[in-house]
Amino acid sequence: MRSLKTQLSLDEDNDVPLTYRAEAQDGKNALLALEEQGRLDQLQGRYRESAESFLKAMDFCAKRDNGAIVSVSDTLKGSLASTYGNDLSLDYPVTAFDQMMLYTLDSFNRLALGEWDHFGVDMRNLETWRNESNEQIQRDIETLNAELGDKREKLTSDSAYKGLMEKEAQFVAGLKRSTDNAYALYLIALYHEIIGDASNALKAYQDIERIKPGHPAVKAGMDRTKGSMLDANTGEVVVFFEEGFIPQKRDYRFQYGGLFTTVVIDLPYYSAFDSLPYEDGGPMVISGSAGGLVATKLLCDLAPLAVKSHEERLRGIVARQVSRTSIKAITRGIFSGMALAGAYCLANGIGDDRGYTQTALLAVGIAGSIGMGIMAAATEQADLRSWLLLPRQVQIARFPMKEGKHELTLSSAGMRTAVTAEVKPGQKTIIYCTALPNKKINAFSACTDKVK
Repeated sequence: MRSLKTQLSLDEDNDVPLTYRAEAQDGKNALLALEEQGRLDQLQGRYRESAESFLKAMDFCAKRDNGAIVSVSDTLKGSLASTYGNDLSLDYPVTAFDQMMLYTLDSFNRLALGEWDHFGVDMRNLETWRNESNEQIQRDIETLNAELGDKREKLTSDSAYKGLMEKEAQFVAGLKRSTDNAYALYLIALYHEIIGDASNALKAYQDIERIKPGHPAVKAGMDRTKGSMLDANTGEVVVFFEEGFIPQKRDYRFQYGGLFTTVVIDLPYYSAFDSLPYEDGGPMVISGSAGGLVATKLLCDLAPLAVKSHEERLRGIVARQVSRTSIKAITRGIFSGMALAGAYCLANGIGDDRGYTQTALLAVGIAGSIGMGIMAAATEQADLRSWLLLPRQVQIARFPMKEGKHELTLSSAGMRTAVTAEVKPGQKTIIYCTALPNKKINAFSACTDKVK
């Protein structure tokens, strides 16, 4: 599959530049294909097509998910191809991070399409999924530790594992789990505000405050849930601005050994370089015909969440790597033993007089040992699959505005677009905008007065 991000790097005059369509076939990559296709359509403003792909992805998750988030069931098991090959032979995993982003992004499709009831369904599913995932992740980690048994100590002391954890430690500081998603939580809080559920709205805002303390948009939401009133004939505008793309995993590979012993380790990880603050763009500036400027502020960097999601699965990944390495080493050791036995028998005249059996044993042993060494090097490959079209960061602005239809200009880093925002007294108007690689901004607005 070609890089979907590459497909988005197109000339500035092409508004609908994509002809590549990811194939959502049944199979190990079906979920990832549906996620990427849905996001691809969303970036181009094809909200109906995006919603259809995301709905199929949600159904796919529901059918395949047996409750495990950290892939306990695949830790020490898996297909024969996984045992002798690599993790790419396994299904693309259902993770809490991916599923939360499915509901989050699909909610904007529903707003764009005016499907208010479905927006509410997405929000309730998102909140339920997060609560259940928090509990499930902890259970899975405990189960995984129990499954690993004695191997647990080996893994935690393994230099490769420790090296990866050190590389990623700075990336996830302050995050307890991959469900600490301020983007999703803000939508949950906003939904509860919209339907008049101040208690649950405040609870969600307090969760964000723990993750992202002191954010003005979070403070504004908390003040509103505590009884702070808008002026008469005034509503609120909430702007979500997505920028950049999430970093791709890299492979951590090393190999050592000789003629009769070869060990190949190839593990996925996120580079420390990718953990640096994202600086390619800048804030979104919102201005109206009556003047006044408002700028967005960073709410959520999704890269640390992707890393935390990877970290939650890393022990399972390393456990399968250790299992594969051991099986391949044992198999090669058997062939090496055959070769040594054949050589010893030939040297000492043991076996048939003509030496055919000893020679055959030697030849098969050498060929098998070399073959297993080659196979170990050729088949071991890190699983770098991930949802690459997710935004790198999400910025937000929240401000009051008088009722009526307002022509707003959105600009960031040389990009500019216009959007009409309908504001109603006491209601929320959401503006959703995404910066595209072709230096354009895709945006729409929706008043949420019909959300239930």
